[in-house]
Parts: sequence; C-alpha cells; structure tokens
Amino acid sequence: MLITWDEDLRTGNAQIDHQHMYLIEQANRFYETHENNFGQEKIDRMFSNLKRYVGKHFQAEERLMEGLAYPKLSEHREQHLEFAAKVNDLEQQLQLGEKITATTLKYILRDWLVHHIRQHDFELAGFTKKNRARTIPSL
Repeated sequence: MLITWDEDLRTGNAQIDHQHMYLIEQANRFYETHENNFGQEKIDRMFSNLKRYVGKHFQAEERLMEGLAYPKLSEHREQHLEFAAKVNDLEQQLQLGEKITATTLKYILRDWLVHHIRQHDFELAGFTKKNRARTIPSL
C-alpha cells in the first residue's frame, strides 16, 4: 500500500476527509496495479479513475473556496494545477509506454498528496470551520 489513511490526515471536515480517503484509495489501486504489472489495460483504467477523481475533488474544493471567498484560493488552486500537471505527465508517459519508476509514483502520489493535505487542506478546513461554511458539493 502506498498511502495509509490515518488520523494525521484527518482535516476535521467530514466531506473533505471522505473525499481524501477515496482519493487515497484510488491512488493505492493505481500504484498496486502498476507495480504488480497487472497489464496495460488495467493500469490505464486505474489511472483514468484516479485522474478523473482528482479533477472532481479539486473542482469541489475550489467551488467551496470560491463560495467562502477563501483568501488563499489562488495559492491553493495553483497547488491543484501543479498536481494536475504531474498527473498529465504521468499519463503521457503511460501512453508512450515509458517506464515509470516506483520512486516517481511515490513522490507524486504519496509525498506530494500527503504534503498538500497536511498543509493546504488543513488550512482550508480550519477556515471553513471558523466560518461555519457550506459543505463541499457531493461528487
């Protein structure tokens, strides 16, 4: 398993946490499929699921931030764009049949994502709590 959900990743916002758990589940599924070489078709399908959910999650967070007039919206959105670019790079490598190392996947899927949750999403969750915010729209 690439990422283990634990209390250190809990933001305190139930919907954000639920989405993060699902995102981590998708990242783990793709990582396991890739590392165990379950075949290109399955790898592509797992990656597509991950990429699609990343987009939905980021859109939901950004809608929440816009609705709250979150002061760090542009910084947070920039982080989302950075991750999306990394995911697009991975997609291109997969399409070209290039080898993606476990180290690369760990950096992108584990290290970047966990850092983002602990830094940026914790700040957002704190802001929503202080402002008794609306919840994130269902995905």
